[in-house]
Amino acid sequence: LLEECPYGQVGDRLWVRETFCIACDEAVASTTGDDIARNKPCYRAEPANQPAQDFCEFPHWKPSIHMPRWASRITLEITGVKVERVQDISEEDAKAEGVTAKYVGGSLSLANMDYLSYQAGFCEVWDSINAKRGYGWDVNPWDWALTFKVVE
Repeated sequence: LLEECPYGQVGDRLWVRETFCIACDEAVASTTGDDIARNKPCYRAEPANQPAQDFCEFPHWKPSIHMPRWASRITLEITGVKVERVQDISEEDAKAEGVTAKYVGGSLSLANMDYLSYQAGFCEVWDSINAKRGYGWDVNPWDWALTFKVVE
């Protein structure tokens, strides 16, 4: 079954897509005199380092799904592949997904607070993306779980 993973196998490399724009050709070239800056990708995740912000009044940000391979700055190598039910995600794996922990149990007062749960936070994010498509947390669908390391 693991050989059928649509995302790849251990050792395969994946490139990361981000929201991006291309620096305004004329503005960058005329302001800096640097033709290398033409067609330079800028990444919305790092606004402090953006030639687009400096030279373009209104950068035209493109969604990550439209990022070409040449503009990607991050490459990942798959280090593990497994299949598991969504509800089987561990606290550690849910935290690694980058979700915010949610309070589980009583009220927010210290006397009634049971605990913070990354799994509960993951459940909320999962449902916001998948419930309308029929793959909500309560359905507990099977899911591919990959681990990886950054190589570039």
